[in-house]
Amino acid sequence: MRGLIEAQLPALLQAATGSTFPNVSRDQLSELPLKLGVGVSLPAISSLLAAVREKIDLNRQMASTLEEMARALFKSWFVDFDPVHAKAEGNDTGLPADIADLFPDSFDDESLPTGWTWRRADEIADSVRSTSNPQAMPPDTPYVGLEHLPRKSLGISSHGYARQVESGKLQFKEGDLLFGKLRPYFHKVSVMPFEGIASSDIFVFRAKHKRYKGLMYFGFSEEGFVASASGASTGTRMPRAEWSFMSEQIFAIDEALVLEAFNGIALAHVEQINERLVECRKLEQLRDALLPKLLSGELRVADAENVIVAA
Repeated sequence: MRGLIEAQLPALLQAATGSTFPNVSRDQLSELPLKLGVGVSLPAISSLLAAVREKIDLNRQMASTLEEMARALFKSWFVDFDPVHAKAEGNDTGLPADIADLFPDSFDDESLPTGWTWRRADEIADSVRSTSNPQAMPPDTPYVGLEHLPRKSLGISSHGYARQVESGKLQFKEGDLLFGKLRPYFHKVSVMPFEGIASSDIFVFRAKHKRYKGLMYFGFSEEGFVASASGASTGTRMPRAEWSFMSEQIFAIDEALVLEAFNGIALAHVEQINERLVECRKLEQLRDALLPKLLSGELRVADAENVIVAA
């Protein structure tokens, strides 16, 4: 039953009542069409769907773990300065020697690691305002609205298409960071693994240099940065973050090897995060495409298993 609901979820949501909290009635669920072919085994289909669901859940968990690891590293290196404190106190940093050697062993008069400097957000990234008419673009061009951005996740696993929207939208490139500026406290900040168009309720941030990408991803999505943007947002019912304020937020960085080392780690993690989530989307689409054929008997479970393994 769960697989049937998941496969027909778009249709169910379209028929649901209520805008803020869509509701589906018991009658709507009981009236879901279920046509079984001759010799079809529901337990076998259910087992296959459970295996697919388990693989999707595992991918999502791995993506979440990768992001948590990179976030912890960002906080340790660029917020708490743990390696510098450890070296200043004569303690082991817990890092490989080649990484530990990149950090200084003292602080300057501003409590910054010696040799480090402050950089404003607008020195790290630009807020891109290039617009495009969706109707003049290929209809399958990815479109990202606020509804597609997950909360507190740099990865993104869903999007719409240019054919579904009409008014002018912001253009973004692969590797850009999208930041939901409407009600920023929802913490919708994600890295784009493709190029496309975005809602005007979203900031499109682009790193000024490749070496700033990791800093932009994890700095602009850090809890404190988002909280500051939310606290300074304008509007009561529909508060919006303001780049004029966000651009002045500062980050402590070195311009050399620590930043380079973190950037390499961060970009590798983000790439793996999006690979996991893209696989989730493919598995969901494959499940939805195979389920009707399995139920009708057009496709055997064993054949479907082979298709999923090969995906």
